[in-house]
Amino acid sequence: MIKRVLFSGAVVVVAALVACGSDSGSNLKQKPQIVTDRDSIVDTFFVGQGRAETLSVLNQGVEDLVVSSVQLSASDPGLVAVSDGGNSAPFLLLANGVLDENGLINNTIKSNKIGFVAMRFTRPPPGQYAAADGGVYQATLTITSNAENFPTKTVALENRPEFLSDGGHGP
Repeated sequence: MIKRVLFSGAVVVVAALVACGSDSGSNLKQKPQIVTDRDSIVDTFFVGQGRAETLSVLNQGVEDLVVSSVQLSASDPGLVAVSDGGNSAPFLLLANGVLDENGLINNTIKSNKIGFVAMRFTRPPPGQYAAADGGVYQATLTITSNAENFPTKTVALENRPEFLSDGGHGP
């Protein structure tokens, strides 16, 4: 259920992006080309809050884009995890691969089609993990594929604290 909710907004945005492009395929390169809707994802939360984040991945090549791995990494390994149903790491990969429009893992993206990387950002209590200045948690999403333009595509991730007017971290 959560996977379907993640895609509702992402499908609309990416469908609009694809609609703005050429449907004829004449502008597509032969080899797979990976294009993401963002090169970084930054979100801000009060302690205990979180939100789903979905990265859209488009193949702008004629040949299939085959994703061989999707990984999260950080200087503090505790900051990242693959969903196991109970993990509360600040950066959580909800599926170990690229999801199709039906929410199923499908690491092959056809020509001019999209896939999704589903994540969840959560704000833990201060001091639970090593953070950069100002309490910012940082991680990297790495997508490895057969793309001609970016065989290794990285997306910077930031999880920032939201502060109350009295300097507190929220509920």
